[in-house]
Amino acid sequence: MQNTKLVQILKKFSDEEWKGYEKLVDSPYFNKGRSYIPLLKELRKFRPDFKHPKLTNEHIYSLIYKGKPYNNSTFKSMLSGLVSLAEVYLMIKGFSKNKRLGNVLLLKELRLKNLYGLYDSLMRSSEKNYGLEGNVEIRFFYDIIAFESEKGYGYGQRADYKNYFKSNVKETNAVMTGALLTLFETIQSETDMKLTHGITEQNTLVREFEKVINFETLVKNLKKNNSKYYEIVALPYYLYAASCAPGDINLYYKCRDYLFGNYKLYSKKQLFSFLIHLESLCISKIEPKNKRAEEAMKIYGFMFDKDILSFSEEEHTPLMLFRNVIFMTLLPFIEWTDAFVFKHLPKLAPQSRNSMKYLWEVHKCFLLKDYRGVLKHTHKIDINLLFLKLDVKLFYLIAYYELGYFEEARSMTDTFYKYLKQNNDIAEIIVEKHLNYIKIFKKLLKMKETGDISGSKELEKKINSAKYIIKRLWLLEKIEEL
Repeated sequence: MQNTKLVQILKKFSDEEWKGYEKLVDSPYFNKGRSYIPLLKELRKFRPDFKHPKLTNEHIYSLIYKGKPYNNSTFKSMLSGLVSLAEVYLMIKGFSKNKRLGNVLLLKELRLKNLYGLYDSLMRSSEKNYGLEGNVEIRFFYDIIAFESEKGYGYGQRADYKNYFKSNVKETNAVMTGALLTLFETIQSETDMKLTHGITEQNTLVREFEKVINFETLVKNLKKNNSKYYEIVALPYYLYAASCAPGDINLYYKCRDYLFGNYKLYSKKQLFSFLIHLESLCISKIEPKNKRAEEAMKIYGFMFDKDILSFSEEEHTPLMLFRNVIFMTLLPFIEWTDAFVFKHLPKLAPQSRNSMKYLWEVHKCFLLKDYRGVLKHTHKIDINLLFLKLDVKLFYLIAYYELGYFEEARSMTDTFYKYLKQNNDIAEIIVEKHLNYIKIFKKLLKMKETGDISGSKELEKKINSAKYIIKRLWLLEKIEEL
């Protein structure tokens, strides 16, 4: 029972959510005459982790139906009913957070019942929720579309064509703005995925629009005409333009300066999304490594200062962002990252916190050339996460090399190579980066072990010419040390 769908959901309920769920389960409107409360009260005893030898179907059934033989069909039906009610509770909880959606649905019901006095009153009071100030998320424009569309129905059915047309204009503006923002975001994401994971799928319809519309002219005209829509589309456009021009570093700085100077225009969700795109541009555009790290720290510092480390207060900081902060850290920034990890580690999902803490300790030891420290902390990292498994294997290889553990290094390269060749879940570009590293590493290891460095210059050329390779600078540093 511990692995049932119901228990998976109940594990995640806070105390407040559990109380709300119990009230819903106890409501005749929702439970349709079935009494689930006795079962729910027994399950509550196993909170919060729901791990106990007595948490079995048979034992729980015996507590509810005392003296009766176990009936699997009855019990499974009860569990299924509670799952359905949990889903209803979560839907209601999500719905209650979206006031704009609720208003549109209520307006529709009032219109269908010809309650236009109430309809008009609600419509007027709802207008304040659709102003462009302080909220220009893509989702917001689709909410405007739904609202103005519903108003259009209401005006049209009463032959109020003047107001019908006004709503139509607002709806069309929202359609166009939402489409533009979606297009810019889609192409940025496609570019990021291609650079980082080698994913080349494209939205063909978006690309057809891109062929025939001159977005640069459009944005310039909006700015020239002092359009209120310029501030809305400017940053998404600049990010899009920068992602489409990999050789133009000035576009990156334009994006950064515009975002840092106008961040108050955007919601936290938007800012986080924009900053992640900006980080991706920084990683792909800025050279050399020390300059890239310095620039990345400006982005992370901004996120740190403004507390923009997730899409919302309810969500955890993404693991990849935390990992990027760690790996972008160079010696001059160790103290800053120490403070960052100490303060923001609790914002990660609980099951990931220890791994990220030890990943930082590993990288810090690597920077300080404490390779025994690297080995000490590496084995504490949970390698069930794919990208952490790759990181761990790389750090083991580096530590073995530096400490002269040649046999361990050879064994690790063989198992790492087989793992990469046999694992179809890893993006091709990432596999290529690591395989190229392993090929170079094996030759480097042999040179260090035998003392024969006659092929070092040729190996250096291969490192520099490799299009995709991980830890390039470390490999070049080791060539110099031979």
